[in-house]
Amino acid sequence: RGCRCLTHGCNDYLAVICGGLQLSIFLGYQLLTETFPTKNITLTIDSPQSILAANLRENGRNDLIVSYDGGCKIIYNSLGSEPFNSTPQIETIGIGVGGLRTAIVSADLNSDSHVGDLAILNRGTSEVEIYSRNNAGSAPNIYPNVPSRTLDAGGVGLINMTSGDFGGTSNQDIAVTDGDIRVQIFVQPSYGFIINISASNTVFNLADK
Repeated sequence: RGCRCLTHGCNDYLAVICGGLQLSIFLGYQLLTETFPTKNITLTIDSPQSILAANLRENGRNDLIVSYDGGCKIIYNSLGSEPFNSTPQIETIGIGVGGLRTAIVSADLNSDSHVGDLAILNRGTSEVEIYSRNNAGSAPNIYPNVPSRTLDAGGVGLINMTSGDFGGTSNQDIAVTDGDIRVQIFVQPSYGFIINISASNTVFNLADK
């Protein structure tokens, strides 16, 4: 369930997860001629929800983040000629906090000019979890197990999330959709989403539009 495209060199790669047992990597240039994936990575997780491909370490290679019921797994891309061509390092985050994670965003969320921070939508707690990247860390120990901070999204059945400069401040803000047919926008403070001080939260009720 879920697929994302990876970019490596001049070729694209497809990452697919089905049933929570394994993550399959397909070579983009072989998709129309090959039947089997070039790499299978065993995960064994419950109810996978989404996959994000992002250059978390800013090294020119996309890593993979998989959200599921109970946490997220980060699969770090190896440095060989093909993606994930050796046994990958895997980091698990969020297992200290329960809940179904339904969406993932990677952006600079603490105003340190590094784009590898993670926002993870927790449908179980109705919160956006912020995980700040440890810029001095190395795989597989780059993120805290529990969120650096949380944003209370409220609502019923959080569905999806994205980031963008919605406040015109050159910072990456967060927009969340929910089952109440609403969009909530959290504007990132100048110091980032790093401490539990309320962030500006604007709610748009689409049912009234």
